[in-house]
Amino acid sequence: MEENKLIENKAYRIFEEVFNKFKENYRENFFYTERDVVWTIQKGLKEKFEEGGEYEVFNDYPLLEGGRRAKSTDLVIRNKKTKEIEVAIEFKYEPNHNRKEIDIPKKKFNVVSWNGVTKDKEKINELKKGDKCKIAIAIFIDEGGHFSKKFPENNKYEFWENKLSILWNIQI
Repeated sequence: MEENKLIENKAYRIFEEVFNKFKENYRENFFYTERDVVWTIQKGLKEKFEEGGEYEVFNDYPLLEGGRRAKSTDLVIRNKKTKEIEVAIEFKYEPNHNRKEIDIPKKKFNVVSWNGVTKDKEKINELKKGDKCKIAIAIFIDEGGHFSKKFPENNKYEFWENKLSILWNIQI
């Protein structure tokens, strides 16, 4: 039943298509921060939406009451006509720790805390409870698999090549 809601939501299907393209081309890009990942996904969505014109994508969109950045959502897909938020997406990104001193200073690691990952999950739960969006997603991209042993069994996760792991939390 819940999965049918994902399939039926056109904005989610477009997001999934863009994310799959991101996955296919991941090793052709170099990401340094979460913002690089968000920008890449946002750019892909914007290109798709220019083709169809039904949706628009925003970064750091304020959906919850409170401080600007703390309560903003990394990306939202909004229906142009109804102004409803179809999909809200939170991202976390941890670069591969093997990149220490190659192109990222050693003191930058860990970039993400596990607490930050769980806060994103809490945030998407809050978005859904408050009916702020139709679908809320938290995605944690762990480039080197540093946190993969902490991934809870009751969540969707994927292991890509070379220890790259993705943790998904979806609220419908």
